[in-house]
Amino acid sequence: MTAPERTPGENVVNAGFAATAMLAVAALCAGAGAPAARAGEFIVVQSTTSTRNTGLLDHLLPEFTARSGIEVRVVAVGTGQALGNARNGDGDVLLVHAKPAEEKFVADGYGVERFDLMYNDFVIVGPAGDPAGVAGMRDAVAGFARIARAGAAFASRGDDSGTHRKELGLWKEAGIDPAPASGGWYRETGSGMGATLNLAVGMGAYALTDRATWTAFANKGDFTIHVEGDARLFNQYGVILVDPRKHPHVKAAAGQAFIDWLLGPEGQRAIASFRVAGRQLFFPNAAGSAAGRCGARRIMDDAVASAPLRPAHRATLPCRNEPSTTPTTPSTGPRNGATTGPGSTSGCGPRRRASSPSRPAGIRSRTARSGGRISSARETSAARRRRSRSCWECGGTPRISRST
Repeated sequence: MTAPERTPGENVVNAGFAATAMLAVAALCAGAGAPAARAGEFIVVQSTTSTRNTGLLDHLLPEFTARSGIEVRVVAVGTGQALGNARNGDGDVLLVHAKPAEEKFVADGYGVERFDLMYNDFVIVGPAGDPAGVAGMRDAVAGFARIARAGAAFASRGDDSGTHRKELGLWKEAGIDPAPASGGWYRETGSGMGATLNLAVGMGAYALTDRATWTAFANKGDFTIHVEGDARLFNQYGVILVDPRKHPHVKAAAGQAFIDWLLGPEGQRAIASFRVAGRQLFFPNAAGSAAGRCGARRIMDDAVASAPLRPAHRATLPCRNEPSTTPTTPSTGPRNGATTGPGSTSGCGPRRRASSPSRPAGIRSRTARSGGRISSARETSAARRRRSRSCWECGGTPRISRST
């Protein structure tokens, strides 16, 4: 698809973006030097509640800010509300977990490009008494059907969040419409995950939750995980820059610097190192992170090239040919045959990314910046062996451990 013709006003926006881009990302390529961003610069991230409630963002953001000088302010809401807020321009970056809705957000022109960032899985929790008899099941759809047949209490978020959307999809697969039971065995809280779990524990109701939030949740009572391990419970998180062509006030340079840090080796390691009670809660799988530590700067090379700046400015930009140091990671979830976690996937397949119709001038895809995506048909056997050894999921134990 050809990029839309830019108006003179858009050229001014892109020139300004390019000029500030060098400042926003210089620290990411400067090693341990002082942050290069302007003092007091900040971005707004519209994010799902699980990243805040588990403590993940408290773990990640100070490291990014120390590296870049950019403050990150988070609005933690359900995925549906986060998407709506971003559509209205109330944010620079979107970090949520409802992939079809995220892809539509980009296709509708509100986001520049969507990237896989990390994953975990959903589980069905319930009281120890297990009135529906679903304990030990690995088929989430059959579990939902059994809960409905028993008329056992079920607490739904009912808030258009990523978790709520997943739940509705499971009810649909089971051929059950829970709406007529609203107020009876089916209780909609209209609240976040923590509040919904508190209600579920209080009334002895089953609930669908992401494993990370459940692990960090303190008020478990006698509740435990009853259903887990279904591939349909896989929970992928994505990150998107809000498109500055739709909302010119978006801080595109700083927002893109944050995204590149998350997708790069430092951000991916920071995600992997986050633990609660000794358990890893999120598993990095950025498929386009091969740009290396200077990936953010490579974006800005194009921004500078398209702006009315002297060639001398471009000559000062390093990192153009710096080799990648990022291990290849899978683009889906745990490998086939995993005894725990979301279930089967395609394993360590070729890197891939979600496409976007077009991008603002100066923002290239991470695939383009890293020299092209991997094609399994063109890889040598030696390259496949090297990639297999470095892949997150091609060896060792499954990434997600069972919990009770």
